[in-house]
Amino acid sequence: RATEFINRLSLTNVRFIQHRPYSEMALYQRAADCLVVTARGGREETHFFTSPLKLFEYMASGTPIVASDTISLREVLTHERNALLVRPDDPRALAEGISRALDDVSLSASLARHASIDVGRYEWHARAKSIYNFLKDRAVRPKVLYLFAGERTRFIQAYRKGRVPDSQLLGLNHMSIFGIRAAYFENSLVRFLRRVHFNLAQIPALFIMRRYDAVFLGSNLPFVFLVKRILRMRRPAFILYNTFFTNTLRRHKEDWYGRLIRSALRSAEGIVSLSTSQRDALLEIGCAPNRLFLIPTGIETSFFESALAHPPSAGEYILSVGKDMGRDYRTLIAAARKFPDHQFVIIAAERNRKEIDVIPSNVRFIFDMPHDKTVQAYKKASVVVIPTFEEKKHLDASDCSGQYALLDAMASGRAIIVSERSTLTDYVARGAEVMMVPAEDPEELAEVIRHLLYNPKLRDRLGTQALRRVEEHFTTKQFAASLAEIFKPFIHERNA
Repeated sequence: RATEFINRLSLTNVRFIQHRPYSEMALYQRAADCLVVTARGGREETHFFTSPLKLFEYMASGTPIVASDTISLREVLTHERNALLVRPDDPRALAEGISRALDDVSLSASLARHASIDVGRYEWHARAKSIYNFLKDRAVRPKVLYLFAGERTRFIQAYRKGRVPDSQLLGLNHMSIFGIRAAYFENSLVRFLRRVHFNLAQIPALFIMRRYDAVFLGSNLPFVFLVKRILRMRRPAFILYNTFFTNTLRRHKEDWYGRLIRSALRSAEGIVSLSTSQRDALLEIGCAPNRLFLIPTGIETSFFESALAHPPSAGEYILSVGKDMGRDYRTLIAAARKFPDHQFVIIAAERNRKEIDVIPSNVRFIFDMPHDKTVQAYKKASVVVIPTFEEKKHLDASDCSGQYALLDAMASGRAIIVSERSTLTDYVARGAEVMMVPAEDPEELAEVIRHLLYNPKLRDRLGTQALRRVEEHFTTKQFAASLAEIFKPFIHERNA
């Protein structure tokens, strides 16, 4: 069929040779003036994953190579060192690469020489040694099971497509580079039980937990009580992610549920708090200090790179983002009434506006906006406001209300106003990276908004300093590195 195709094109300089014994391949490769490896680009699998064996034969042959510039081939080949790399799916680029290899004898000799040297790393004995070391290394790595509070499968799919940042993965995607074998558990039964009742979702994990050294979860304290106090399971270790424990303890000071969760918290092998105030609250109920860890949360700052260009000096609107029950949009709207000529945009959930009766014409609510669109909203904002309720009065909110929105706004380089809240003081300093205002004080909030609107240099300074701070201290990778150090000791205890 190939010969018929060539004949139809009237190509006299192309010849197809039928199947030949493998023993002859080295002769063909050595006799050639140039060897070509082509692969599809774009989103084709070959762009990311193919690793053809003939590539390594070509490198050993002493003949110059022209290859498609794909991610997979670039792991082995370096342009103008051991091969000429050309744009995939581009016949003209391929022809130019071949012509260059044929015409530039000195370059071709250099490419072939370096290829024959570099291929030594891929000989079978070297490969076998690498595989052995890989398996040996993994055999002593801690195994950690993530049990997420909410559904994560679709989120991970969206993350892989670049639609959402990795913040909600809590370092899962970085664990392998820090020596941890991490996996998450979710299936149709888990999703069904979650719909029936939130605290039932982790029950199926009982049947697989013993395969792991540690379990990492941030919800369902009754499940922790079941495993540690009723079933008396010493292993796996339970490491808890603390986003709501302080307010839960305050809501249930004396009742039976409060006693249950205090017992569950004291039984955990480790608790990761995101702020100093949360850790202090756990010390007050008798949690062992050596089991309490302070790790500031992190975000994927690279996801916000598209939002870093400064907007026009005035910006398009004042922005507020957040869906949890700790958001005080009533106070923000009261402040917005003092700026009838300025637009306010609130990206939230419908539940956040249920108790707000009248919304002025200069305030717009947007519900459930995708994260990639939210990034663009940050880009157009002149000021970002994160209004939260007074934390000791509204105990149905997350302890950490506003943390993610704060870091997102910082990564976007925006000037930020936040309500005073103890769980945010580990991340920013008043006047250095943000402006802080008393919670539930519309007069003070309006005054600070006015101050920023008419001081573009101050806005720029705050945005620049906030961006620098989040990049240096609060990335997901940094969070994962610290979390991995907490996981590592437990494998030694299991194997002792």
